[in-house]
Amino acid sequence: MAHGTVVRAHDPEALERARQQLPNLCVELCQSVDLLAEDADALILATEWPQYQTLEWEALASVMHNALMLDGRNALDRNALERAGFQYVGMGQPDRPFGRPQVTSVQPARGNLVASGRMVADRLRSFDRRFSEGVPAPA
Repeated sequence: MAHGTVVRAHDPEALERARQQLPNLCVELCQSVDLLAEDADALILATEWPQYQTLEWEALASVMHNALMLDGRNALDRNALERAGFQYVGMGQPDRPFGRPQVTSVQPARGNLVASGRMVADRLRSFDRRFSEGVPAPA
């Protein structure tokens, strides 16, 4: 992918079907959320599977390069994620004071719970207006 981006996805129900129907997909499909989170810069929640409510968030944050959760469904417990060490961004939620993530860019991805290695800045700016300042444009 562009700029050396690595995108991984997890879905508790559709991984095998995705492998069969999308053999040329440029996304690494992970059998577990643990593998998904390893060295990731961010996790993006795009669906509300109940399995994602009870994850070991502290363990996931500890294996990530940058523990940033982008909750596209506002389905997760913000306080629990922040206690576990995540910086939390919920779509459309009011700002809460927190340090800006040490992320330089984000690459868009399709799937359910998604982790991105290196990221593209213009996509991060379009994800949430709070990041429009201070995130450099891609070269």
